[in-house]
Amino acid sequence: MAKPLRFRPHSQKQEKVLFSKKPMVILACGIQFGKGVPVSAKVLTPDGYREAGSIKTSDWLIDRNGKPTKVVGVYPQGLRPTYKLIFRDGRTFECDDQHLHIIKPRSDRAERVESTTDILLKPHYLGKAQLPSISNAVEMPTKQYLISPYIIGCLLGDGSITKSSEITLADIEIVERISRELPEGISITKKKGDPYGWIIKESIPKRDSNGYGYSRITSELKRLQLYGKKSPEKHVPDIYKYGSITQRLDLLRGLLDTDGTVKRNKYIEFYSTSKQLASDVQYLVESLSGKAWITDKKTRCRLAYRVSIILKKYNPFYLSRKAQNYFVHENTENKVLYGIESTGKKETICFEVESPTSSFVGENQTVTHNTRVGAWRTKIAMHTFTDKSDSFIIAAPTYKTMQQATLPAFLEIMEGVGTYNKAEAVFEMHGGGKCFMRTATDPNSVVGITNCRSIWGDEAGLFPLYFHENLQARAAFKESPICYTSSPYSLNWVYTDYIRPWQKMGELPDVDIIQARSDENPYFPQAEYERKRATMDPRRFNMMFGGEFHKLEGLVYDCFDEDAHVVADIHQEARPYYIAGVDWGFTNPGVILIFAVCPKWGCFLVSEWYKSGKTIADVVAACRMARDTYGVERFLCDPSSPANILELNKAGLTAIPADNDIRSGVDAMYEMITTGKFKVLRNRAKHFLDEIAIYHYPTIDDVKPDQDKKERLPVKQHDHAMDAARYVCKWLKNTKFGIKKDPSVPGQTDKNLKLHYFDNLLLADVEEEQDW
Repeated sequence: MAKPLRFRPHSQKQEKVLFSKKPMVILACGIQFGKGVPVSAKVLTPDGYREAGSIKTSDWLIDRNGKPTKVVGVYPQGLRPTYKLIFRDGRTFECDDQHLHIIKPRSDRAERVESTTDILLKPHYLGKAQLPSISNAVEMPTKQYLISPYIIGCLLGDGSITKSSEITLADIEIVERISRELPEGISITKKKGDPYGWIIKESIPKRDSNGYGYSRITSELKRLQLYGKKSPEKHVPDIYKYGSITQRLDLLRGLLDTDGTVKRNKYIEFYSTSKQLASDVQYLVESLSGKAWITDKKTRCRLAYRVSIILKKYNPFYLSRKAQNYFVHENTENKVLYGIESTGKKETICFEVESPTSSFVGENQTVTHNTRVGAWRTKIAMHTFTDKSDSFIIAAPTYKTMQQATLPAFLEIMEGVGTYNKAEAVFEMHGGGKCFMRTATDPNSVVGITNCRSIWGDEAGLFPLYFHENLQARAAFKESPICYTSSPYSLNWVYTDYIRPWQKMGELPDVDIIQARSDENPYFPQAEYERKRATMDPRRFNMMFGGEFHKLEGLVYDCFDEDAHVVADIHQEARPYYIAGVDWGFTNPGVILIFAVCPKWGCFLVSEWYKSGKTIADVVAACRMARDTYGVERFLCDPSSPANILELNKAGLTAIPADNDIRSGVDAMYEMITTGKFKVLRNRAKHFLDEIAIYHYPTIDDVKPDQDKKERLPVKQHDHAMDAARYVCKWLKNTKFGIKKDPSVPGQTDKNLKLHYFDNLLLADVEEEQDW
């Protein structure tokens, strides 16, 4: 089994999360940045390298997985101590003293995460420690060319572009490919008197408006600043360096087919008298997730440069006789650290990106690292419990969060110790247990997982209470610990069940609460923290940077206040009647909310039934129990299933399809809350309270360009109790909620009053009421 990564916590709070012995650990923290680079440093974008200081919000960088990642924040850091990391091949990477790196000392092959300052204190790393390269080919847009990348590669490899487009070729296979890829009207022909010489020229001479002859190939080479260049001056034009993966691979194949060598079971090598061309080849190889290093080689005439190449994912040859000797070399040597030196103090900048690894690529395709404490805690557990029957769970609120953030962070630190089955969403250790990746989108997805040893919930503040309860059930069998990491999103179950009691008591017997501000991370830019505090809304700042809990932004029912709208009991003088809202569900929870309707004082949510995996027979039984216990007179049901409504009526229950217009239903419920006519009995509807704390509208960025922002509908996620409540509120508004019984009116009995509530319903429904 591979050795675990050695990770040194960068703070006492992070250490407490990793090694807490309590059954539950909750880390509520502000956002973390801290990847400072000089503003003059180069960073890789989908269109090539740019100076860091020119990057703006909404620009795109490349992350360590080779994928474009959107810049969502640009944070000037001011003057900071900077250092230059020098690699064995002479290339460098400049960053500030807080920068985090993945370091692999050759002595034990185990990776560890350390800052620039850490590296300074360990001179024994020099000449041994390595930094990783990009793990996958860099994704860049497809470019349009007159001359194909393969032909450019051949011309740069064995071509003469000083006066004409000539090329020396001994393999007819290359000639045939060039012939196929030349633009119409341009051909490759044999050069007289030279058995290996070929000329690329116009099939029919072209003439300009003045009658002078010209060649499209020559004109294009001039535009690319290649025409007239001698061997030591050759280079790859930027437009070709930054083409798509396929285009860069074709370019590399043209170069290596003509000027590359390969022997069975040996490195691939490319020779050039141009230092720039050798550097360009090195870039091409590394942009395709390969390894390449340059060494000098003296020749009789001049100094030459040899590029040694390892390319594991692509065969870098098109030419058959070379392609068959292509060998996947197992030497995965990364960038070897040779030295580190101070470069004084420089203006630095750091970026927040959408990348799941929070990384971006700097000069010489050097990548950085950002630690995820929850992933590390899971890794420690998986190296502690190594029986094949052991199970582990990693949970996220949505599939998108799992795929873009949680899973990549975990797989990054688990590389080499197991295999991930994407179809089953399971990571299996070599010779050990299994880790199940599950999301709150299906709260029952964790049911059935046995022998669970550890649970990590990422962004747990967005979990519905029902999912949290299911995770607790999985942990109960082996008394396995649960670790939740999250930014403070809302005043839901995390806050009410854990944070608030912790704030009152100072300590909880079975729960460790770690609440951390962003500036408590020693790698967080202090100047940025102070700048945000001075310029941001205090409530938003305290939530984002202070790790404090507040209401979620964009709440649908932002008027709901638990202190005002959650009450101990119904008014003593009330004479309520009972109705219920029903939302169907099997994979998702099915919900029955029971309301006591009091015309003078409003409606009170007195009970809830909230369960998944239940059939219509189970729902009928629950509705019967509601009728027998509370005397529920009417069930307002999700109209999407007429068959289910029919089953309730067959069972002797009065069930009708509810009005499912979301916008008007939300408005009706919002009005009842603001006018004080909507109350919830304390400790009777915890799932409802959980949902209303996170039921929100999409952000402006999530709204489609052709969608009216004023007509946004709430996010369809963890909203089952919200739907059931909406059905009731809309029905009450339609049936003139608030009519009071007047004792002075002769003949106004309780039964007649109820019928008056139903006078806007269909006649058939009214006739049913007369049978009561």
